[in-house]
Amino acid sequence: MPPASVALAVEAAAEPGHLLADLVALHDTVGWTVRTDEAWAHADVATAELPSQGWKLHVSATEASVLDVLAACAAVLLPARTPFKVAATYSQVRTLTSPHCPRGNAGKIVTVYPTDLDDALRLAHLLDVATEGLAGPRILNDRALREGSLVHYRYGVFTGTPVLTHDGELQLALMTPDGRTVADTRGASFTPPAWLTDPFQSSRSDQPSATVQPPSAAQPTAVTTPTASTTRTGSTTPTASAASPKAPTAPARVLLGDRFAVREAIRHANRGGVFRAEDLTTGEAVIVKQARAHVAADREGRDARDRLRHESAVLGQLAPTGLTPRPVQLFEQGGDLFLAESDLGAETLRAWVSRRAAQPGGVASDPSTTSDPTAALDVLRHVAAALRVVHEHGLVLRDLTPNNLLVRADRTVAIIDPELAISADAEVDLSRRSGTAAYAPAEQLSGAAPEPAMDLHALGALVLFVLTGEDPLLGVDGSTSTDAWLDRGSRRLSVPADLADLAVRLTGDPAARPSLDAVIATVDRAARPGATAGWTLPGEADRARHALDDIEPIDAAVADEAIETLLDRLVREISPRGSRVARASAFGETTLPTNVQHGASGLLGVLFQAARLRGDDRARRAAAELAGWVDRAPAPQGGAVGLHFGHAG
Repeated sequence: MPPASVALAVEAAAEPGHLLADLVALHDTVGWTVRTDEAWAHADVATAELPSQGWKLHVSATEASVLDVLAACAAVLLPARTPFKVAATYSQVRTLTSPHCPRGNAGKIVTVYPTDLDDALRLAHLLDVATEGLAGPRILNDRALREGSLVHYRYGVFTGTPVLTHDGELQLALMTPDGRTVADTRGASFTPPAWLTDPFQSSRSDQPSATVQPPSAAQPTAVTTPTASTTRTGSTTPTASAASPKAPTAPARVLLGDRFAVREAIRHANRGGVFRAEDLTTGEAVIVKQARAHVAADREGRDARDRLRHESAVLGQLAPTGLTPRPVQLFEQGGDLFLAESDLGAETLRAWVSRRAAQPGGVASDPSTTSDPTAALDVLRHVAAALRVVHEHGLVLRDLTPNNLLVRADRTVAIIDPELAISADAEVDLSRRSGTAAYAPAEQLSGAAPEPAMDLHALGALVLFVLTGEDPLLGVDGSTSTDAWLDRGSRRLSVPADLADLAVRLTGDPAARPSLDAVIATVDRAARPGATAGWTLPGEADRARHALDDIEPIDAAVADEAIETLLDRLVREISPRGSRVARASAFGETTLPTNVQHGASGLLGVLFQAARLRGDDRARRAAAELAGWVDRAPAPQGGAVGLHFGHAG
């Protein structure tokens, strides 16, 4: 492909999938076809004969580098006549590199299907050379060809052997050398099948053969000190010497930044881990957050590391207030960025509300939580007061949610994870259009400049959450306003009238949202002795009764019209000729195509009943054709026999 033509194609491409079509056309259209679905653009070549399983290659990229990475890969793979696919859109690239993308899928922007092992080894090294110097995250599920390479590999299914799991999913399985089928596991680390060694490592003169992935330098590294190892309880154990090789090895401590001994992982995500640790310098309990290189990178190349630096700066700005954790150290390890901050040792507001709801009648073993409404009002007042201090420091939080607030034993609150916080006059906004559903107002999600009124909307949503135990998500239950949301079920029973009115105004017109002083005054009035008399949280029976009251009977004529519309759509859209008779949900597409829940048998049941009860000839003909398709459909190995997801249905 002429370099100048490729450069022009890269510059003109609106999406990665469009560039793939242009690159194939520039190279050679003979034998090649490009097909695109919602997620992927596939480059297929007629002469390729893929094995059922083998070593496959993945190449990572970011939004900023994906077009250059694709052009580099195509220059290797098109002449080699090797099929491959690429994320079809920038939106799909964002999904695959997002902070919470499942780690078994994350970072896999280009997938290559070598025909055999020799092909895989050769292509891996050619792709490594072609993409050197370009940006992309480490793929956790694979092993990198070398440190810093965008090229990764794993052993997995290509065409595979279809197996129905006990959960009703239709998965492609690996075949063992003795003929058994085993799951093609896509976890958070490189785990090749037990019967294989790593040919990529053994093919390199500077690396020994291995069957497991060594710990990444960017992940917590197990280190033992020369003289002693610190256990999780803080005691020390002498380290075995070379003269006594049979002595038991002391537990290795996991160190970050040569200072923080990890005690446990709080959570893992594509963005990185969050760990509870001990600061070996001070003995202080800390939380350590990891931001992996090139994860959540935008078109300007700013990624999770930049956002963690920003969060550290915000914590430093608010540290004198005592409302946030204190930043301890920001450090790099293995190309990733880590932030250690003080561990406040309190529970989230979401956990506090959950415990309160589980203790009806105000019976609580912990005085910090009770179903007595005054406890909820006390917490809400502290939230409003904390928000006032944040605004006095010139910041807008933009993510005031039940997960980002801690409740202490005295019901005062602390603010954590202020990643989205920003000053109103900031020149750079790393998180424009970001926010949490139910708590971020429409103007924030549409990209408006940060304003303190955005946090007032979140505060109104928090009033409703604390008093009802529900996130006030509009639209989910048909409600289009906060007032309508309150009218569903037993919610109004949980919220005093003054506070309901306050929440409605806080979540309404940005220009008319009450001030924080007005919010605190309203909460204080509601907390006066006697103001909450007779106001108690509704029990489960009350909630169920009011939920049933919301159900309106359907008019017979309306029901008949709905049934006719449904039948007409079924008859038009069912096509019993392909691998599935109709489109299903994302999960449904992974299940048995003949099952009841997401497949042909459920549709067949509807058509059969329509033919039997309504005498509908269209339904009778469609049911007969569909029954034949179900009868001819091959049954996969193993799996469930359940009525809705398995063969029995």
